[in-house]
Amino acid sequence: MTINPINNKQSFIFKPLKIVQSLGWVAVAILALPTVIGSYFAWKKLAAVWSEKERPDTQKTAEVASETLIPKTTEGLLRDWVERAPTHEDRLTAQERILSFLEDPADLLDLSNLNLSSLPSIFEDKRFSKLQEINLIGNSFIGSLFIGNKSIRTIFKESPFKSSLSLDKEDFVDLLTKESTKKPLPTLLELKREQYERAIAQFKTPGCLGPCSAEAYLDYLKNTEKNFGFYFNTNLLYNTGIELDKFLTNLQAEIKEASSLAFVPFLLAGNLLREQHIVVAVINLKDEKIEYFDPKGNQLYSWLGSLADRNLAQWNIPSQKFLEELSRSVFPHKNPSIIRNINGPQPLSNKVHCGAHALDFIQVRMNTDFTKSSNPNYFETSLSSDGEQLRSTMAATLQNRLDTGQIDS
Repeated sequence: MTINPINNKQSFIFKPLKIVQSLGWVAVAILALPTVIGSYFAWKKLAAVWSEKERPDTQKTAEVASETLIPKTTEGLLRDWVERAPTHEDRLTAQERILSFLEDPADLLDLSNLNLSSLPSIFEDKRFSKLQEINLIGNSFIGSLFIGNKSIRTIFKESPFKSSLSLDKEDFVDLLTKESTKKPLPTLLELKREQYERAIAQFKTPGCLGPCSAEAYLDYLKNTEKNFGFYFNTNLLYNTGIELDKFLTNLQAEIKEASSLAFVPFLLAGNLLREQHIVVAVINLKDEKIEYFDPKGNQLYSWLGSLADRNLAQWNIPSQKFLEELSRSVFPHKNPSIIRNINGPQPLSNKVHCGAHALDFIQVRMNTDFTKSSNPNYFETSLSSDGEQLRSTMAATLQNRLDTGQIDS
């Protein structure tokens, strides 16, 4: 029998060379991580160095490249969504119902009474082509829901917070029928009180704030600043799956509710060096400009420009490009005018208080036009740097509204 000297396990000549090649491709893969595609091909090259017949770790290498760099399947996206579930949501039952549906597709998908606040981004899968209706009664959705099949009809219980469906045509049907549920539906007031309680608990914990905290606190601001013409869009705090063009189109219509300012908090993507981070875009309708607030400041951006920019978590585009697209969409008759804050109240070493600082900025900005710096592209703020105190104060504010029954009105 002829023995291939390259694939022979006892070959000592080629193993050192392969080890050197492997280390080289690992280095290339790490360096190429920001490009994703480049990193993926580096992993493939690494897998090719070792024959599957020679070493069992070849298959593992290919699996790493596949799992981390190749788009995930519907089942994988569904599993990730379940793993990120807040404790109060029954996403395991939702997963069981969705997997059962995928095995035997039907007209109706029943996701009722699971206390869900979001849906997984899986509805572009062709196996949902038969789906005509989703029962969403008994959930507390906040932000936007993205459903890929535009013909889907929804049985939907509206949240006390602003919600919208990202459908390609306006054929949303609200069907509230007691026959559709197995237990009494919570009232809007009950849902709202529960949302406040969740937000208060998040403010009191040492970890990062979740989207429900922003929704509850902004709801408080809506009810205490009724005479001030502002608008909040919190869709980009959620992984809605909506495309940039569609988001901008929706926003153009929504900000007509505002006479002065519209606030758009959004997430910057995390990486090996920096955590996911909440920042705020302000659409200044009066001055026709876009303001950008980063709780950690933009000093590096003022020095290095685009070299220090970060991508949005929602889309793989730098924040500056998003702000410019936002400006062109809202103010199409003029060149984009973007100004950023130079200083920021959040310490650079802190990783958990950006949400509280962002909410503090929004609350103060509604009544304060911050002093501009000598550079027209930047502005300065004077905000509290004590994130823990901010969170404690905000929790107490929401608790007081609950205790005094102010949210009932």
